[in-house]
Amino acid sequence: MAEHASPAGPPVLLVPGEFRQVLAFSVSLTATHPELPVALACGIASVVENLLAPKTPKELVIAALQGLVPVEDTSRQVVRTVAEARQVEPFLRGACEGLLYYMLEARGETRGQFATNVRLTNTEGHRSHEVDLLCVGARLVIEIDGPEHNDQRRKAMDSKKQKDLEGQGYRVRRFSNEQVIENPVGVWQLIAEDLDARAAR
Repeated sequence: MAEHASPAGPPVLLVPGEFRQVLAFSVSLTATHPELPVALACGIASVVENLLAPKTPKELVIAALQGLVPVEDTSRQVVRTVAEARQVEPFLRGACEGLLYYMLEARGETRGQFATNVRLTNTEGHRSHEVDLLCVGARLVIEIDGPEHNDQRRKAMDSKKQKDLEGQGYRVRRFSNEQVIENPVGVWQLIAEDLDARAAR
């Protein structure tokens, strides 16, 4: 949740344990001592799983998305909306799509620009294309590929779909589940840079 302090920075309290329990403890602790930097000792996969679990209280999801740092009221409302939406189907088809959408909505540079599970015209068939995330203004499609996309038949289908979308003027960016889980901020940054580049044209 919190980033590690630099050698010259203040010490960080590292809290190990089961994610939901230590998150609840950390939220309570930082409410009393807001000046205390806190980090949770857990892997990003555990973060993804717990943030998307309906049994994780909304307040804890919001705190985790904020990095345990208070934000302005506007951002707080956006994050609250996203946290509530995680329980709505067919909002998301998988945990990695959820994590990336949270990242996009929690940051001002990309907030409100992406829609989920959008259907686009298929110029080569009767069925429309469904894409994971779409920024209409930038004509940018984001696809998150799970392990099933490694199948040769699925790869051929993905390639045909991408070629058709590109022929319609969309740019398609693909990321694997592993990329999103291991480096969600890095994936977000690539998307934000892509939006900036297209806006500058």
